[in-house]
Amino acid sequence: MTLPTNAERKKRLPWWLAAGMLDNIRISFVFGPVLILFLDALNFDKARIGILVALPLFFQVLSIFVAPLVERIGYKKSCIIFFGLRTTILFGLLYTPSVAANYGTTGAFLWVTFIMLVFSISLVTGLTAGGPWSQEILPTNIRSKIIALNTFLCSIIVLGGTWFAGYWIENSKGLSGFTFLIAVGASVGILSVISHSFFPGGAQIKRKSHSKEHYVNMFNAFKDRDFVGLLWGIAVFIFIVQGVASFIPLYMKDIIGIDSGKVVQLTMWTTLGTIIAVYFWGWAADRFGGKPVFVTGVMFHILMPFLWYAIPRQAGPLSFYFAMAVSFFGGLVCVAYLIGIDRYLYLTIFPPDKKTSYHSVWFGWTGFFAGLGPLVVGLALKHFSGLDKSDFTLLNVKVNSFLPIFAAHIAMPIAAIYIIGKIKDDSETKTKEFVGHLFESLPFGLFGTFNTIMRYRWAGEEQERIESTRDLGRLDTPFNTDELVEAINDPSFDVRYEAIVAMATRKPNRRVVSALIGVVNGADIELSATASWALGQIGDISAIPALRKQLDAPYRILRARSARALAGLGDKQIAPELLDLLRNESDLALKTAYASALGTLKYMPALEDILKMLADAQTETFRGELALSAAKIIGSERTYIKLYRSARSDWSTTICEAMMKLKKPMQKLNLSEDLLELVTICADCFAAEKPSLSDELLWPIFDAIPKDYLDKNFRPVFAELSKRLEQFGTSRREYILLAIHTCDVWLRTNLAIRTKNN
Repeated sequence: MTLPTNAERKKRLPWWLAAGMLDNIRISFVFGPVLILFLDALNFDKARIGILVALPLFFQVLSIFVAPLVERIGYKKSCIIFFGLRTTILFGLLYTPSVAANYGTTGAFLWVTFIMLVFSISLVTGLTAGGPWSQEILPTNIRSKIIALNTFLCSIIVLGGTWFAGYWIENSKGLSGFTFLIAVGASVGILSVISHSFFPGGAQIKRKSHSKEHYVNMFNAFKDRDFVGLLWGIAVFIFIVQGVASFIPLYMKDIIGIDSGKVVQLTMWTTLGTIIAVYFWGWAADRFGGKPVFVTGVMFHILMPFLWYAIPRQAGPLSFYFAMAVSFFGGLVCVAYLIGIDRYLYLTIFPPDKKTSYHSVWFGWTGFFAGLGPLVVGLALKHFSGLDKSDFTLLNVKVNSFLPIFAAHIAMPIAAIYIIGKIKDDSETKTKEFVGHLFESLPFGLFGTFNTIMRYRWAGEEQERIESTRDLGRLDTPFNTDELVEAINDPSFDVRYEAIVAMATRKPNRRVVSALIGVVNGADIELSATASWALGQIGDISAIPALRKQLDAPYRILRARSARALAGLGDKQIAPELLDLLRNESDLALKTAYASALGTLKYMPALEDILKMLADAQTETFRGELALSAAKIIGSERTYIKLYRSARSDWSTTICEAMMKLKKPMQKLNLSEDLLELVTICADCFAAEKPSLSDELLWPIFDAIPKDYLDKNFRPVFAELSKRLEQFGTSRREYILLAIHTCDVWLRTNLAIRTKNN
């Protein structure tokens, strides 16, 4: 069988979209709340309503047996024939009021049951053909987006159709409003069937033995561990969700106290939520995989019972407004399941050469449990109906017949998520990771993300692309990772540079790190250096091997950036090599980069070399960085920077106060009174801004500290600092700061040791 090309599929997509929209007019006018309220108006009890709603779902099991017939006839012919019969039989519902008048409620129930039987058999046969046929109709590379577009367009139709249906019922008397809607809906449904004739593909499937091969493939499907796990997980989920959803219109009418017409119109708000969210979920499924999206949809279903039960009861317009809000939220989040499961099934679970058999098993299995739901829930509601008339409360919550059902609606999706979690993924993004990012972005982060993505997509001029790329980096979300990775390959250097800078602000992400490593290994030296810096900022240790290679690069800027980045990543194993490079390098800027990296790594063997470099450095910028590197190795960077910043704003006062703070630990260590007095006098000289006296007094303080108190790490440091303070005095302020910092660290270290020993 030759499949249509993507170009052919795209050409015929308008017919597929038109068929969906027309069929949704039929659904809006005939099914959903309209059918439930129609049956309720005929005085059918909830158990009978549950049976009738369950029939089309139960009969999905027939899919297993009709699949060979569908393949012989061909997908296209099967859909047209059986969808035509499915739609035509609905006209029989128009005679239900007459049957009820002549034969009573039981007669009407039997008549509707007959119609639903014919409808169910025709529907199942048509859908058995339509599922596999959709693989031939829809372009594979944009399947989820097309599904999302179709959902959007159909939701618009449902929005208008539901409003009209609710309005018509509210302003009609008796059953006339229902019969009018059924007549119009069935008529429009015929047009939908006609549109199917323009779809591509759908030819007969030629096999030696349709039945034998089909049943062998079905049997093998039950050996597929992932497929079976999905079947059980979705069975648990769809049983309760479909069962409860069938009776929510009656919950809104009987328990909440909303009029029938307005109950129908609640579907409008669900549809509006779907319209707003459907493109996002389709886009997310194409980008992150179907499984994270549909499991997220299952998770959101857990919230719905809490929201339904929180709606104020018998509160007039207030009840309706709360119900609107809940319905809108349900439309926003619950459509994720439908979008995600479609992609997961057709692109991951169903093998292309066995799609008919897998689809029929899936269709029959889920139909059985979906049909079981309304049947069981209907019987349960009838059984618990006495609770609606009682005043029984539980934890200050009024109990009614729906409370036990809602409890099951919370527990069973949780069980479903546990089961589904064990089946294979269809992307590198795990469900937990996707949900975490989703909640981090809600609600305004998502709006901002989509705004920046659309601005990036629409940007044409270079400056527009630069600005939109910069905006992508301001939102640390994986939802725009594809755009940043794409921007890193933009023809413009400035756009590529902006993309790298934007990536530096993000949390570790495999795709981002991989893209940056590609730039590091690229030919553009400037971008390679910037990418090395960005990798150091991101903090993903998987970049270490690529950065280590750059230490041998022929360009100094690449070696410097890679050294700093490795230090930022905490690569302590590279420290000895960096020290060797520092000792053998002649370029001061590169030596400073190595020293800075060694300081960040707190590599003590490098301290002596760094202090020697500090003594020879002539540039203030280099001296400041070298002093900071030494300070990091000696003690806390935070403490040193705090002292440094304070000294820049008020040198004299800061140094005076810093030296006076040294006296208290000196006293606790029982240092000599002469030393303490010297510290006081020196501090006073700084306070009085007498640099000549402070120069004379400063270095003897450090020279006078008892040598037996100094360990092997501090002894050479104090000796070097004392020497340089005598040499430079206050002309090299970094030495004064470093000396006070070192003395403070040494004193606190000795006090801690003494306290521990005591």
